[in-house]
Amino acid sequence: MACNTAHYVYQELQAATEIPIINMLQTTVDAIKTLQPHAKRVGLLATPGTIESGLYDQYVLAAGYELVKPTAELIELTEDLIYNDIKQAGHSDNDKYHTLVKRMSEELNCDIVILGCTELSYAEEMDPETTYPVADSQSLVVNKTIELAQQLRQS
Repeated sequence: MACNTAHYVYQELQAATEIPIINMLQTTVDAIKTLQPHAKRVGLLATPGTIESGLYDQYVLAAGYELVKPTAELIELTEDLIYNDIKQAGHSDNDKYHTLVKRMSEELNCDIVILGCTELSYAEEMDPETTYPVADSQSLVVNKTIELAQQLRQS
């Protein structure tokens, strides 16, 4: 399931089928130990719906990390990037994207920042963050899908 917010109904969807559905949130949090082994403070950039619903909270906290949510100003800037730049205008504002990651890392002292929206994954793909560590949920679930497909082919 290639949408972070849709994981609000993940349990119900998984219960309705025998086909395994990869949990994007769990996959993303599991990858942090490889991406940033000494991480303690994990930031989350996402839509207000994903942040306010607490979708990532249980996964981040269960993994032993401190979850850092963005300030109201950063949420507003994230929304602007997602809805105005990417969805409406059809392109990413690279400066805005990198500013979001930088501010989460520097101002809120995050060791790594989860990109908890596939539009943020698009921004990462268009102009990758090279200064601060990010966990790109979309790329990580794609990699997990390929890994599982290869395992099935070999069995």
